[in-house]
Amino acid sequence: MNAFWRGFTALLLIAVVVSLVTLFGGSRPVGSENLIDRPLPAFAAPLALGELDGDANVFTTAQAAAEDATAACDVDLPDAFNSCKELDGRAIIVFWNTTKPECIEQVNVLQDVVEQDPKLNVVAVSFNNTKPEVAEVVRRQGWTLPVAVDRDGAVASLYAVTGCPSVFWSEDQSTTTVKLGTQTARQLLEPFETNG
Repeated sequence: MNAFWRGFTALLLIAVVVSLVTLFGGSRPVGSENLIDRPLPAFAAPLALGELDGDANVFTTAQAAAEDATAACDVDLPDAFNSCKELDGRAIIVFWNTTKPECIEQVNVLQDVVEQDPKLNVVAVSFNNTKPEVAEVVRRQGWTLPVAVDRDGAVASLYAVTGCPSVFWSEDQSTTTVKLGTQTARQLLEPFETNG
């Protein structure tokens, strides 16, 4: 019986490894590829260093009407990042969290890129972190780019984010490219050169 269970465990382990490599070994987050050539999913979220606290708003106009709520695109608060208003033209969204150094480094690279190209619209969306955790990292790193807080992961879920960092590129509110994993400054700008 021990030999059977050892063999079974080995096969199970191999199946898990193959599944993980298939899911995460590629350059694209699983499920996010369905967003390519589609409008960016709309969201409004508190800025890390602002006074506003709460969950992100991911309501579409239809959902907001049904719930008697405000649609994400209609959020107009000084301490909220509104994707509908702030991601026009060429834009990059980086999903990250405070627990992984490679995710923090990706935002550092994004900060450098936006300093070189101020016309580029960007946001770093921290998911599944508290606002104080995110604010502490923003201050420590000295970031000046917009950092939105998605504490309950609603925005990450909307974008089908499966790992960190996940990077989304868009032009004129349409998703053009999606990649999972750390990107260099050159890699962050390449999709615009290819698409433009």
